[in-house]
Amino acid sequence: MALIRLLPARGALTRLVLALATSLGLETLVATTLLEARAWSPSAVLSVLIAITLGAAALGLSSSSRALSLSRGGDGTAGRARSRR
Repeated sequence: MALIRLLPARGALTRLVLALATSLGLETLVATTLLEARAWSPSAVLSVLIAITLGAAALGLSSSSRALSLSRGGDGTAGRARSRR
């Protein structure tokens, strides 16, 4: 779900389907890549998936905090506009 939250808002069912498809596809891609590199192990696959999830969650948090800051006038332009009046 961390990756799906980075996409524009959609319906709940669409987000669920996208989350399941993305999860299965990503797990398959990571496992296949590690298998081809002869570095496959369950802990390696789990570590890569955790890193991807944490990265996506961090991106989601930074973009949501940026959006919240902008909605509260945190871009700095509101203060400058008031001071010019």
